Amino acid sequence: MFSRWNRAVWLSSLKALKASLRSRLLLLVALAALPALGLTVYSGLEQRAFIARKVQAEALTLARVVARDHQELVDNTHQLLEILSNLPEVREGPPEACNELLAQFLRSSKIFMNLGVTAPDGQVSCSAIPLDGPLNLADRSWFQRAAQSGEFAIGDYQVSRLTGQANLALAHPILNDQGQLQAVVSASIGLDWLGQFLSQADLPQGTSLAVIDSQGAILARFPQVEEYVGGSIADTPTFAQMAAQGEGTYEAVAYDGVQRLYGFTRFGGTQGNGELFVRVGIPSAIAYAEAERALRRNLNVLALAALLAIIAALAGGEVLALRPARALLESTRRLAAGDYTARTGLRPGPGELGQLAASFDEMASALLQREQERDRSQQELRRVNRVLRMVSGCNQALVQAGQETELLERVCRSIVETGGYRLAWVGYAEQDEEQSIRPIARSGGEDGCLKKLRLSWGENEFGRSTCGAAIRTGQTSISHDVQADPSFEPWRAQAREKGIASAIALPLRIEGATFGVLAIYAGEAGAFEAQEVGLLEGLASDLAHGIQALRGEAAHRQAQIALQEMTERLRAIIQASPLPILFLDPTGNVQLWNPAAEKTFGWTAEEIIGMPYPLAAGEKQAEFRSLFSRALSGESLAGVEVTRQHKDGSLVDVSIHTAPIRDASGEISGVMGVLADIGERKKAEADLHAANEALSALVASSPLAIFTLDAAGRVGTWNPAAERIFGYSAGEAAGKTLPSVQPENKAEFDAIRKRVFSGETILGLEVQRHRKDGTPIEISIYSAPLRDAHGNVTGIMVIDADITERKRTEAEIHRRQRELEALAARLAEIQESERSQLASELHDRVGQTLTALSLNLNMARSLLSPDSVPAVGPRLEDAQRLVETAAEHIRDVMAELYPPALDDYGLLPALRWFGERYAAQSGLNVLVEGPKTPRLPHAVETALFRIAQEALTNIAKHAGASRAEICLELADELARLTIADDGEGFDPAAAAENSRIGWGLKIMRERALAVGGELRLYSAPGQGTRLVVEVER
Repeated sequence: MFSRWNRAVWLSSLKALKASLRSRLLLLVALAALPALGLTVYSGLEQRAFIARKVQAEALTLARVVARDHQELVDNTHQLLEILSNLPEVREGPPEACNELLAQFLRSSKIFMNLGVTAPDGQVSCSAIPLDGPLNLADRSWFQRAAQSGEFAIGDYQVSRLTGQANLALAHPILNDQGQLQAVVSASIGLDWLGQFLSQADLPQGTSLAVIDSQGAILARFPQVEEYVGGSIADTPTFAQMAAQGEGTYEAVAYDGVQRLYGFTRFGGTQGNGELFVRVGIPSAIAYAEAERALRRNLNVLALAALLAIIAALAGGEVLALRPARALLESTRRLAAGDYTARTGLRPGPGELGQLAASFDEMASALLQREQERDRSQQELRRVNRVLRMVSGCNQALVQAGQETELLERVCRSIVETGGYRLAWVGYAEQDEEQSIRPIARSGGEDGCLKKLRLSWGENEFGRSTCGAAIRTGQTSISHDVQADPSFEPWRAQAREKGIASAIALPLRIEGATFGVLAIYAGEAGAFEAQEVGLLEGLASDLAHGIQALRGEAAHRQAQIALQEMTERLRAIIQASPLPILFLDPTGNVQLWNPAAEKTFGWTAEEIIGMPYPLAAGEKQAEFRSLFSRALSGESLAGVEVTRQHKDGSLVDVSIHTAPIRDASGEISGVMGVLADIGERKKAEADLHAANEALSALVASSPLAIFTLDAAGRVGTWNPAAERIFGYSAGEAAGKTLPSVQPENKAEFDAIRKRVFSGETILGLEVQRHRKDGTPIEISIYSAPLRDAHGNVTGIMVIDADITERKRTEAEIHRRQRELEALAARLAEIQESERSQLASELHDRVGQTLTALSLNLNMARSLLSPDSVPAVGPRLEDAQRLVETAAEHIRDVMAELYPPALDDYGLLPALRWFGERYAAQSGLNVLVEGPKTPRLPHAVETALFRIAQEALTNIAKHAGASRAEICLELADELARLTIADDGEGFDPAAAAENSRIGWGLKIMRERALAVGGELRLYSAPGQGTRLVVEVER
């Protein structure tokens, strides 16, 4: 060892060298020039400081402009995604149509890198850029935030899996009609626009602009230098300043070795959550050029006098004495501190310093070799002892554990606490689609650490780990250095964070089949040597056999419990059965008699158990013996109807069901019987006959024509009203095809008959028929199928009502209604034309004026001098915000007057857009639902949209509701719009007298009437309101 005396000798010798004459001479020269040097440097530094403040302020202003432009880009993207989320091609269209639509948007934009739609499971279902294969984005922050919040979300800048370039992903959820997540539409913004921004600005040559994420990674740099993108400044003091301040300035040397004056600001998120920094740097050399020229000129004059003396002193003292002395002193200190790798680095020579350095290096090498040999021996001995203690603890767990989970947890805990490993866990191989590994027990690491990992034993990206290989091959898999192992790439960051350097995975096998894995992780590389691996493999084998034994014991216990439960369940069923259940032994004695049997026949179980069968007395005894013999021969009787005797002597009609009971050897040990009391059924049959008689009387006295038809369409029954309405007597109609059907109506009649025979019930179908004298009459048909006992359709029951007079009245009403519809349609057309013209005027005049005013304000702000920015800048910013607010209000008014979504995308997307917008303004929860439908006529879509607008306005003002639903349906030739709320409701009869409600209803009815539609209102106090509008398509 290096003794204390030797260290003292070395240190004293080196200190003497440092106190030489040469060093004192150099110190005197430096002190003489120090006052003049200080004054010169002070003047130069003052000038540099003034320039630095000015240039840094300019850089900070530029960074703020970039941040503001970025926020405007995000806002515009939000609006685009909101529009895309309502498009039918995106919400419900096929992938080909969606891809083409997004590709068109992408081609028309120079900002976006990609547009896409992602399913709730993270799988990309639609993309503007064609995909090479399936792509899952469930791990992306923007997808998770949009899916969890149900609102617009901004992700983190990261490298795209499609383009390989840094981008910012923005997402908007697509919700279905029940408010559940249907998909997420997203847009990726690149960073090339920053380069365009920088090239258009008038900046000094060498100015750089960089985007840095919250972890210190450089996402983009302009001018572009590929080797810098992806680098990190997280460990630098400058990044710490940026993270702490959020906005400020500093001066530092960049990656390219150029010192710059920087201004930075935060944008794109909130502090600590997805935040980004934009940093603008102006080369210090350019900024300080004039000041440095003056400083160099002064310093050169000052330094000229002392230069020769300093050079001479430095050249001799540094090379000959100071450099060797410093090397010896540093090496001595390191060796004294225990660093046996310390060397002087000096060449051996004939001089005293050369000989001293050689002797020192030889001594340090010998000490290092002895220390390394001792450490290796002790480390190996400790490792083996530790593993043996761990195996002993695990064997105790195998003997003492009573449950499988308890065993696994105790083994993992022993591996970590006794074995000294960082982490141990047991996982079972799942037979699911992803071939995942399910963690069962763990020790070491924080709670939930395994849930963050995606583990698989399949041939995929997440199955290349040691655990996946061990399950697939059934062999031990070892990674001696996880940081250098390519198969550990998906988990390398987590391993480095938890201090894991090596890993071993041991398969758990039962009867040759691998069902799980025991995974152990160590904190040092190469920790698993041959002797240690053998002990761990033995431990894994013992653990698998222990699991097998515990599972066998658990299965046996479970079978016993199931048998006991089944017996109890059967006993409960028999006791609770509403039907009498009994069991007869081969001699005919009763061995089982449930409570229902007691209730039905009067004998208690105590009276009848062990006694002969008492229910068949007298002449019924022979019948009973016959049936009992058949049951004992193995026959199962079902539904045999007999009469049995009650205890009081009365007779009971019953239906018998029996089955033979066999013992373990297969021999019949008795008969189990179930008897159903059918007395009520017999009575019901008599009641049914009486009901049929009453029905016949009702048909005969009905004022409506009632008749029946068989499968061929021939008349069966024909009541008096049918004779009166059609003029045919029952004798003339019976057995013939329906006589009121003329040849031209035959196809129609056959179609109706087929519909009813298929099981359909027809209600109120209006057709034309003819009387016996040939007079046509209008008939309303009500028809239903007649079925037999097995449910088969055997005929048709028809009820015809003569509606000839009613049809004449309706024709006159329809004529007048058409006249009103034409007038209302013209009024609605004029109103929509005026709305369209007003919206166009607002867009072309007011909108353009506000746009020009915004451009002038931006230009004025850019022309401000630095001195006037504090005074005038805030005023201009306030004016800019007022202009933007006015423009937003103008857009809202134009949308109210004439919504563009109605013309561009149709009624359902327009209703969804209006519902979301009105919900945000009023706080009313609005749900819009309906299938993807073809476009309706423009007048119909406009009328239905205006009715929905008026209805929502009335709900918000008068209903006191918290929720409103809008449903669009297409039924046959009708389009139906239903609007409902959960508000207070009202009396529709009194609505016309209430000016608040009556006026709005009148407007909506007129709009429906204008397009040939009908409006119906359903409401009651305390039950909400439902409005239904039906219009022909």
